[in-house]
Amino acid sequence: MWSRQDRGYLVFTYEYEEHRTPDENYGAQFFRCWHGESLIGGPPTTGCFCRSRHAAFSLTCKCWAPPLPLFLVCRTLYDDAQFVFFSSNRFIVHDFKISPPWALPFEKERRGYGRWPGGLDEDVPPYPYPHPRLAISHFLREIVPAGSLAHLRFLELVFPPYRPASWPETEHPAMEDWWATADWLHGKINPSALMVRVAVVKPRFAALGTYGSTITADEGDALMKAYMDLLQPLRRLGDGGLGRFYADFPYPWAGTEEVRSRMREGWPEDFAWLDFEKRELKARLERYVLGSRYESPYESRRKEPARSDWNEIFEGYLG
Repeated sequence: MWSRQDRGYLVFTYEYEEHRTPDENYGAQFFRCWHGESLIGGPPTTGCFCRSRHAAFSLTCKCWAPPLPLFLVCRTLYDDAQFVFFSSNRFIVHDFKISPPWALPFEKERRGYGRWPGGLDEDVPPYPYPHPRLAISHFLREIVPAGSLAHLRFLELVFPPYRPASWPETEHPAMEDWWATADWLHGKINPSALMVRVAVVKPRFAALGTYGSTITADEGDALMKAYMDLLQPLRRLGDGGLGRFYADFPYPWAGTEEVRSRMREGWPEDFAWLDFEKRELKARLERYVLGSRYESPYESRRKEPARSDWNEIFEGYLG
């Protein structure tokens, strides 16, 4: 994973626990060797000498870091290492902060109980999008070497649950830059071999407080428009033969009083209507990007890849 806040690659996987599978626990040895950072994003404990976090040396640290020494041996090995690195890994780019994935850039650091989702903080004011460009634009144009863009096989864009007024508007500099990035990618990527997934962290990860205050139907409409604006530049990749595209967005009107009232009345049995709306939204967004090449999951034998570890971990942790 790569994020605007971390400005570097991080492996994000399960921490070691006896009930997990051997494959899940194997990855734990390369992640958070200091055992000081909690799953919800607390700061490292004093005395962290993890080489992935500091210019430090540790006999016990095994935390994963990019294989930079292989890139520096010679040009031939550099090219081979770049190909293996970018074609064999899943690259997940978060627009703000990996841990916790629901954090907002304009939210003050929480303390005590307020650190937990739905803590004691008051609602965050409707701040506009604070950055001049999306993190994915920076990643593709500044982090991935231009000659390696064609090696990418899996790219996942993750966004925190911005409030309706906090998504970049159509003419925001970040959106103009996102359009320019989509144009710039033409001829540099291998679209038919690339799978793209765009995900917005579900507000249910933080069901109260900042993320859970009721929104109006008009604000739900604004969220839907923000989704479409975000995906519109990707249509150019779709027109260019993008291999696969998947959307994982929360239902934009889920925060309205009408929907919440219906959910309370139907809890826990009658949620079929909401599941239907989510499936329809997913199909609409995927069809919007892929156009006539969209294949319904009920008609195609190709299954969507499993959710990424960050999604599984936090959903399992907070429910």
